[in-house]
Amino acid sequence: MGKDTRVRHVGSGRADQYVVEVVQGDGTYAPLELASATEAVTGTDANKLLTPAGLSAAATTLVGQASTTVAGKVELATSAEAQNGVDTERAVTPKALADAVTTHVSAASETVAGKVEIATDAEAKAGSDSSRALTPRNLLQGGHPSMGIVPMFAQQYKIHPALGTATAVHAAVPLTSEAQSVTSGITQPDYPRVVTIKGNASGIVGNVVVKGTDVDGEPLTDTIALNGDAQATGVKAFATVTQIDLPVETHEGTDTVSIGVGDGFGMPLVIENAAYLLVHLFDGSSDAGSLTVNAAVSQNIYAIGGTPDGAKFLELVYLV
Repeated sequence: MGKDTRVRHVGSGRADQYVVEVVQGDGTYAPLELASATEAVTGTDANKLLTPAGLSAAATTLVGQASTTVAGKVELATSAEAQNGVDTERAVTPKALADAVTTHVSAASETVAGKVEIATDAEAKAGSDSSRALTPRNLLQGGHPSMGIVPMFAQQYKIHPALGTATAVHAAVPLTSEAQSVTSGITQPDYPRVVTIKGNASGIVGNVVVKGTDVDGEPLTDTIALNGDAQATGVKAFATVTQIDLPVETHEGTDTVSIGVGDGFGMPLVIENAAYLLVHLFDGSSDAGSLTVNAAVSQNIYAIGGTPDGAKFLELVYLV
């Protein structure tokens, strides 16, 4: 209470009768009493105890009903009230909101606004679905070959990649008598690009499994076979690397494997034909590189002819 109190035996002749007193402003003590309902509502007496009844009276009187302009107490709406949508005094819970949305927001159609499902690239290409919506991405990937109409758009991809090195993703890791997985000390590629592996001695064998994500953020795995101390290059472009699974050692106590990046860069979209690459420039001049295409976006890779240094731009223009 912030004040001194004392327990004093009442001189009534009963050994079990006591009174609790609180010090007043003049230094004297007065008996500690229970506040009435009126005193609880007033809220100014600092020398009396509040009972549950007094608290209830104060809350009922002082905390009014909430409104759009006044803070206060609210009643929760039922799912039926939330779906009805006319009550302006009750609060909506997440469950009631979900029920209301499910009830009132139906599937969209050509005549009714509502919720829609996004079409896949395959559905966009098929051109037969009338209930799903196209995104800019699958609009580019779509078309209607059955009608002889295939819309195509020119896209530009411009990056300034660093030189690919054998340790760009992870420094040399010692192999052991047991297979191991590396998840720390990984440096992410600057752009989606192929991953390389390199042993430190001839004769080293085994598969290195690289795991991560592609340019769309989808899970990606590439298995690359070691080739002694020669650099081996994967065939998939990694936007991120999250795990590297290493094989057992070939030579006891001496084998290491480095993980780097090569100069093959992942395209941001699936390209149906390598001939759709219209322009390939490096540092402002025509580049002698080549494009490999695939149904999987991670395997649409441009192998640069020039030597990246982190400053020179690689500029590709292609049709999709």
